[in-house]
Amino acid sequence: MQSKLRSFARDLLYGVVELAWPYTTIALGGEPFRVPLRWRNWFCEGYGQPTFDFIRAHCKPGATLIDIGAHFGIFTISALRKVGLSGKVISFEPCAATRSVLSRTLELNGFSDIPEIRDEAVSNVTGESTFFSSTIAGDAANSLIGAILSTQPSPGFELFAWTTFIFHGELTRSRSMPKEQNCRYWTALER
Repeated sequence: MQSKLRSFARDLLYGVVELAWPYTTIALGGEPFRVPLRWRNWFCEGYGQPTFDFIRAHCKPGATLIDIGAHFGIFTISALRKVGLSGKVISFEPCAATRSVLSRTLELNGFSDIPEIRDEAVSNVTGESTFFSSTIAGDAANSLIGAILSTQPSPGFELFAWTTFIFHGELTRSRSMPKEQNCRYWTALER
């Protein structure tokens, strides 16, 4: 009960403060990003550097990039800056609470209507599964594997196979960032 009260008080305080200061600007990977004030301390020095390196190396104007587990959208924004208006970024964020933060971060950085935001979980197959999603906005503890206490199971959750883009002939070549770098899976796709 005490943690719920503390969470409520924190959300109320940030809600009031964000009326006057809705965001702050942080520098990550050599780029500026506007983030909601309450999330400014989420990012440590050197945050996601392998991912920024991957984006710089593989995201060229006109490319398509799939961000699986987009979270706050920092890497989606970086990729959008690189692929330009002729490119495309598809961001998958299945957790509704975190997707709301993603939408706000995109809006603060001038990209609210540009990326395609998908609410499916990504897998190697298309179908349905149980997805364990946190109700805590910004929590990264969301997974198809339910071993984390802060998550709630959602049976019948839609899965999307990322290879569908290649099989439909929309894209012809992919470069993937290894999972062990930053626990993310990035794929830059070329037409």
